[in-house]
Amino acid sequence: MLDENQKLKDLFNETLPIREEFTKAADNNEVTPELTAKLKDAIDRENAAVRSLTDRLNSANDAIAACLADGTLSANEIAACEQLANAMADQKVASAELINIQRVSFSEEIPNFDLQRQAAIGTAWALAIFGTWWLILAYRRERIWIDDELCNNCMACYTNEPAIFQLMPFNKVRLNEKSWQKAINDDDYHDRAEAQVEVCAQDALSLTRFVPRRIKKQDDENN
Repeated sequence: MLDENQKLKDLFNETLPIREEFTKAADNNEVTPELTAKLKDAIDRENAAVRSLTDRLNSANDAIAACLADGTLSANEIAACEQLANAMADQKVASAELINIQRVSFSEEIPNFDLQRQAAIGTAWALAIFGTWWLILAYRRERIWIDDELCNNCMACYTNEPAIFQLMPFNKVRLNEKSWQKAINDDDYHDRAEAQVEVCAQDALSLTRFVPRRIKKQDDENN
C-alpha cells in the first residue's frame, strides 16, 4: 500500500505530456478529435487509478477500525493498529495532494468529460421524456368539454347541435350526461363539435386531448 502513491505519480507523469499537448493545441485553436480522444483516454485511466486507490484505502481503514473495535487485542496490538491507522491517514493525505496537483494543472483548458457525459445522459433522458409525451399527445383522442364557470346557459350549442349536446335536469348542457367525453372517430362529428367551440361567446367549450380534473368534478357536484 505504501508504494501506491508512487504508482499514481508514475501514471500522472505519463499522462501529463498529453495534458500539455492538449493545452498548447487549445491555445492555438488546433484541437483535433484525435487529440481530444487521446486526452479523454488519459483522464479515464487517471480516474480508474484514483478510484482503485480510494477503494483500497477505504478497505484498509475499515479493517483497521474493525481491529481497534475488537476487545480481545492486547495493548501492543492496539498500538500497532493505531500506528497503521496513522500511516493510512498520511497515505490518504499524500494521495489527495498528489491528485489535487494533477487535477488543478491546466484546469481551465482541460474539458470536464464527466460533466459532458452527464449532460449527454441528461439530454438523452429529456429527449426520451419529450418523445414519450409527444407520442401521448399524438395518439390520445381529443375530448370536448364544457366549463360551468364560464357557461351562462345560453343553450346555443344545444340548439345548434342537439345530436351532440343534451339539456340535463339541472339546466346544464352536457354530452352523454357528462360535461366531457371523447370525440368519436368521426370527422363530421369532430367538425360539428369544433364549430360550436368556435362560436361559443363565453369560451365555455374546449376541444383538447386533456381535460382538467376540475371539469370532471363538475359532474360529481351536480349529481
